[in-house]
Amino acid sequence: YAFILRNLVNVDSAKSLIIIFSEDRFTDKNEWANLNNSFSFTNFILNNGTILDDLTGLVFCDKIIGPKTSTFSKWAAFYGNKYWAGIGRKTLTDLQILD
Repeated sequence: YAFILRNLVNVDSAKSLIIIFSEDRFTDKNEWANLNNSFSFTNFILNNGTILDDLTGLVFCDKIIGPKTSTFSKWAAFYGNKYWAGIGRKTLTDLQILD
């Protein structure tokens, strides 16, 4: 995701806040270090809330980028009337800017 945000999404990383919604807790020191290093190019926070927290948070984001197969992020985008981009393994090899 960090690679895609940095290279394939047309946003000003210095002026953006990336909110990461994940089921992963990143409790291991190495996992947290990897997350920090991956997103060091921008401002980011990790939200480790409940499913309702995640859905509410996503609804209020300007744009939603998530797994192509995620109905959760699609419904959040639909409900919040927000832009949504689904990404998959092919996104890393296509290297086309996401609309």
